[in-house]
Amino acid sequence: MGWIIFADILLVIAVALMLSVRVDIRVISDEFFVKVKYAGITVFSISPQQEQNQKKEKKKKKKKSSEDRDKFQNAEDFPQHKTSSDASDTKSAEEGVIGQTNLDNSANKADEPKKEKAHGEPSVFEKLGVGNSPSDIMSFIIALINSAAKPIKSLIKSIRVNNLMLYIIASGEDAAQAALNYGKTNWMIHTALAFLCKAVKLDVKETDITVDFTSGKTEFYISCDVKLRVINALVCAVWLFIRLIRLYMSIQKQNNSGNAGVQKA
Repeated sequence: MGWIIFADILLVIAVALMLSVRVDIRVISDEFFVKVKYAGITVFSISPQQEQNQKKEKKKKKKKSSEDRDKFQNAEDFPQHKTSSDASDTKSAEEGVIGQTNLDNSANKADEPKKEKAHGEPSVFEKLGVGNSPSDIMSFIIALINSAAKPIKSLIKSIRVNNLMLYIIASGEDAAQAALNYGKTNWMIHTALAFLCKAVKLDVKETDITVDFTSGKTEFYISCDVKLRVINALVCAVWLFIRLIRLYMSIQKQNNSGNAGVQKA
């Protein structure tokens, strides 16, 4: 019985890893729609209506906080039953205490940087075992890029872009400007599509680029489905982690060998 339950759990995990994360993207001129789905369930979405609602909520919160602040200030400014002499004496005493406190705080702040410099913590590169010289930092960055290049490249290649639809109406202030925008748009779009074909698995459903000499405004519509299997992302993440650990161990090994050579000398 226990083996059957264990096998069922493994089957569920395998199916979950084989499923793809799907991102539906739609861009209509100034409007942007994004919907992230996993196993047919929407886990995240962005739409112009949601952005407008969020802006309204933020405005309401700001308005409420400003009203509460005004009420609090009005309560503080309520006249107290004190004579003018008592009020002036109290105010001068408070100003003296505040001035002394500010002087003490400024003196403490002036001493803090000196203490931090005297007992400064090591930099990020020093914690990783990398020297602070520009050559050491540059060699570390190059080694880091080389270690991360293959996993990231494999992850990008596993991305699939399906049902890409692209409609653009190029326009301009006059006919000449509209013609120039039409040529630039054609060049940019076809260059981008050629790059995407080499980088990811791209399925272009339809593209249509036209020109409008009268509207004076360029409009476009872009729609596509981006898919990535969870197992591919997980494998690439583990691969990247292993390569980074190897890089860290090699740096530590070099430092240990260098320290041993110095001690022998």
